[in-house]
Amino acid sequence: MKRRILFLSLVIILAAIFFFLIKPAFLITKYGYEPEKVNTDLFYEIFNDSVKISKILFHDDTNAAFRIFRNGNSYYYYYLENKTMAHIIEINELRNLKISDIDINYVDSRLALKKNDEIVFNQNQKGWPVIKFRYKMQFEKSLSITLNLNNDVSIIKNTPSQIIYFGHLGTVLFGNKFYDQFISIDYDLLPKSMLAIVEKNNKIFIVMISSKSLLDKSCIEMLKD
Repeated sequence: MKRRILFLSLVIILAAIFFFLIKPAFLITKYGYEPEKVNTDLFYEIFNDSVKISKILFHDDTNAAFRIFRNGNSYYYYYLENKTMAHIIEINELRNLKISDIDINYVDSRLALKKNDEIVFNQNQKGWPVIKFRYKMQFEKSLSITLNLNNDVSIIKNTPSQIIYFGHLGTVLFGNKFYDQFISIDYDLLPKSMLAIVEKNNKIFIVMISSKSLLDKSCIEMLKD
């Protein structure tokens, strides 16, 4: 009896080590994202020249951006003035996709990315959206977006090259044409924020503006047409 209990205890310990230590370490090694400091070329492709990087952290705009990347999938973030942040997500599989190809779904219920293997960005950053990437993403050269278009969220621009939302955005999910969800952006703890889907140079970018202070719809003027 004692041997059986000892054996079961050993199995439980080994299983715990695998699921909580070995498996996460393997996934991070294989699918994890690497951080680096980059220039602001992409930023000024999307944002107007009048939008400035914060001088508190940087003396110039030359290398004032950060990118977390893997296999051509990138998350860029930029510190702006007035406690404001700009965020850009670029997905390699979404090259040559058009805004008109995107499937956008509006729902009434609260949204969340199903629990699975994922990497989380900005978990404890005040004024930042919490962004989750699945370790494995297969967009199949397609994009579906699911969001809750409640009374406090509005579409403030809808053109062949841009769709822009503003308000208390809650959680927004991004997946493929089969509605397999791979990215979630959670705005729940933020004041009103902006989310834009931008088509530029045969690429689709997910662009966000968030802030510790209050934003208004005039933040749309930060983006180039």
